[in-house]
Amino acid sequence: MSERSRPQGTPEGSAPASACPSKRPASANARSEESTLQLAPLLGSLDRVEPLAESAAHLGAGGRCTIGVLDAAKTTVAAWLWRRLRVPTLLVVPRETDGDAALDALRAWAGDAAVAFPARTGLPYAREDPPTVVTQRRLDVLARLARAGGGGAPPLVVASAAAVAGPTARPADLGAGPARLAVGDRVTIEDLAARLVDAGYEVGPLVERPGQAARRGGLVDVFAPTEPTPVRIELFGDEVESIRRFDPETQRTIERIDAVRIGPASEWFPSRDALADLAGHLAPARRRDLDDLAAEELAALRRGELPTPARYGPLAVESTLLDHLGPGALVIVDEPDAVYAAAAELDVLAAERRDQLVAVRDRGPNAPLPHLEEQALIRELDRRSPRADLERWATGRERDGYRVPFAPHDAYAGRLQAAARELVRSVPRGDRIVVLTQQAQRFGELLGDEGLGASVLERLDAPPPTGSLSLVQGSLPGGWRIETPEGRVSLATDAELMGFVRKRRALRQSASHRAQFLAEVSPGDFCVHSEHGIARFAGIVRRDVGEEQRD
Repeated sequence: MSERSRPQGTPEGSAPASACPSKRPASANARSEESTLQLAPLLGSLDRVEPLAESAAHLGAGGRCTIGVLDAAKTTVAAWLWRRLRVPTLLVVPRETDGDAALDALRAWAGDAAVAFPARTGLPYAREDPPTVVTQRRLDVLARLARAGGGGAPPLVVASAAAVAGPTARPADLGAGPARLAVGDRVTIEDLAARLVDAGYEVGPLVERPGQAARRGGLVDVFAPTEPTPVRIELFGDEVESIRRFDPETQRTIERIDAVRIGPASEWFPSRDALADLAGHLAPARRRDLDDLAAEELAALRRGELPTPARYGPLAVESTLLDHLGPGALVIVDEPDAVYAAAAELDVLAAERRDQLVAVRDRGPNAPLPHLEEQALIRELDRRSPRADLERWATGRERDGYRVPFAPHDAYAGRLQAAARELVRSVPRGDRIVVLTQQAQRFGELLGDEGLGASVLERLDAPPPTGSLSLVQGSLPGGWRIETPEGRVSLATDAELMGFVRKRRALRQSASHRAQFLAEVSPGDFCVHSEHGIARFAGIVRRDVGEEQRD
């Protein structure tokens, strides 16, 4: 058999294995924040791993369990449980950086169903709104959870301790806005505009970013945070005549659509009573203990107004992401002790920040923390069922404990020819091997030198057959191997082949997440300034900027 005609993944001199998945080009219009890497078919190879199947049955009955698993396989287990139980799933990780890494891996296993619920950026009690993209992503996750059960894959959400502990819109608040509008619906333009204002949209002459709306004659432009582009709604009298998506930069029409869903543009819709109660908690014993701006904001709260949503919204609303999980939703906690430690650090940071503001008369001493405190978060998570805790050191001997027999993949530390030789020898034994590397073309040449022809794939479109090697272009933090009733299944990554993984540049600017930075740095520590290079962190001071003080 010639090199060209030999089935891929079959070494010379061996019995032909089933053909591996064919190569598929990446989508030209894939969104930049999403990966085209797809490994989901490999999850089916784990269905008969007994500890996994038993834990899924326990969770499916509404139970709680501890699952011992290798760090590199945690997202694999989370995605497998999500796929098996087919319910909305929340993976809670300690920090935002953990969530970024987990999201990259989960998208390889679950595709677009995997989404992140980011924590609000900025210091506790800050007056500045978080970046628009953060609010947009948070509202999008809430909308997905609200629609769960209406068809399609349920969402697989990853969130840090800070994101889960932080307040967000109440489930009932997601009904704010015009909701679903379709061509032919009847609505007055005045009523439509009023509902947009009530839903928190910023009304101006032009729509350029999410959360904005504009009205011109019989046209209403809206950029809903949960939509990829703004829409232009044209009314003829009181009837919706057309709905068109348009480019916010050129204002040109992209396509006509039949309907659009327009939800809230903000997370904060506290009641007047809630604002008045908050004012009572914030009021100091003496008026002179507050500066003029803080006193004006307190007076507005007493009138039932929300003066600075970024600062007072989180204090006036008590609902969290957990309130958006319906009955039967699965909560997975990655290393509970680490999650609780991160929550405790958040408490310390917020308390220190509150004391700083009290000292400069910008806050009364009785202000609540702008998130669930550590013990309250533990109680809320303890109420969730089904729930699975992922722990690297769990043995399976714990009550309702399981140990999934993932093992670290053999490491080659850059000895690529030796890696190719050893992997080729594993194919005739019936192993199902997936090699995931950013050097796929080069590694494919080395496999060819060892007598195995393997085309470079951009995704798996079918489960790898017994006795095959699939070579995939991409990256994950680490690989694993596991014995199944059908034989060994292996995932090798650059961490094992090269000894390192080239990290993809974060799409979200982590430098803007000041709360995370301040939780990990102390005065005197060296750091790298985005503009000035190496520096020594001295602390935070308050300065006048325009008519207000900022950090």
